[in-house]
Amino acid sequence: MSKKKTVLIVDDDQDIRDVLSIFLKDKDYYVISAESPSISLRLLQELKIDLLISDLAMPGMNGFDFIKLVCLTLEEKDRPKIIIYTGYKDMLASEPTFQNVDKVIDKSTNIREVIQEITALLET
Repeated sequence: MSKKKTVLIVDDDQDIRDVLSIFLKDKDYYVISAESPSISLRLLQELKIDLLISDLAMPGMNGFDFIKLVCLTLEEKDRPKIIIYTGYKDMLASEPTFQNVDKVIDKSTNIREVIQEITALLET
């Protein structure tokens, strides 16, 4: 039997974290959530995370800087798959540093479609 996959959700919006957590736990994933990139960096260094879901617009450190730091801090073999989950998808056009991002999902997407996208990425 395979080990449960671990998903880390980073978003300053508690409601977003809660909704994603509920749906992902229902799919039998182990879910950790954090309200800030600084907390998440520690978790990424201490735990084996299979998927990182990050917002872009967060106070303190935005998602752009956070993902860059994740890629600089973790060796490629230790890096989780990365999804940007944002309401500011148009901001990405000006940001060329996201070759390490596996998927971008708009927050206006139906939650069931979001979970299907996440499941498909975790199963590859």
